[in-house]
Amino acid sequence: MSSWARLMVPLRRLDQKGGAATELALISPIVLTLMIGLTDYGMAMSAASSLRAAARAGAQYAIGNPTDAAGIQAAALAATDADPNLLSVTVTQSCQCPSGGGNVSCGGTCSGGSSPALYVDIKVTQPMTSTIPVTNPLFPKTLAGEAVVRVQ
Repeated sequence: MSSWARLMVPLRRLDQKGGAATELALISPIVLTLMIGLTDYGMAMSAASSLRAAARAGAQYAIGNPTDAAGIQAAALAATDADPNLLSVTVTQSCQCPSGGGNVSCGGTCSGGSSPALYVDIKVTQPMTSTIPVTNPLFPKTLAGEAVVRVQ
């Protein structure tokens, strides 16, 4: 082995020291961002599931009390553990003829003399906030849960 080669062997060993630390330093922010993003996604899906359950609870209450909008809202709010100050519960009623044809007046009659069916639509919404600003564009601004029930 030449004298030049003997001098280079210790230098090659020195070059490899600290390589793992450098790789860890470069990859850690990316992995951490992905982990936080996945956590945000999981929390958003959990919140959306909770909102759907709250809307279903409001729909169950509406089956027995279709005209009690305040009671429907209270039932939906009580069914979720989210902050009630952030939630918005919307209750709308509509009537449709059994034969189709879209919405009609609830006091009227359908063709053939039948009464229109009454539907109650409960929508529960909540603003979505992300833990880190980098993931904000990836998520919707508002999470929602909705349930529609035919009561008559």
